[in-house]
Amino acid sequence: MAIDDADRYAASSVREDGTARYVWQSVKTEDLPSYTGIIARSIAERNQWRAEYEQAKQRAGPDPGPNSASRRVA
Repeated sequence: MAIDDADRYAASSVREDGTARYVWQSVKTEDLPSYTGIIARSIAERNQWRAEYEQAKQRAGPDPGPNSASRRVA
């Protein structure tokens, strides 16, 4: 990463108009999800992604055969 990139990604960087790129705000701890809530949300998200992936595979159609570059290996 070049020096310019490091500066651009720094928390103290500003936009071209001079405003702060990032806004830091205090968060009340009661507004944060619990550990079990984070894990439950992650599992639900993973299940949703898996269902979407399976639907996409079905829409893509059957396996194209042994001469395809995208052939599934058993």
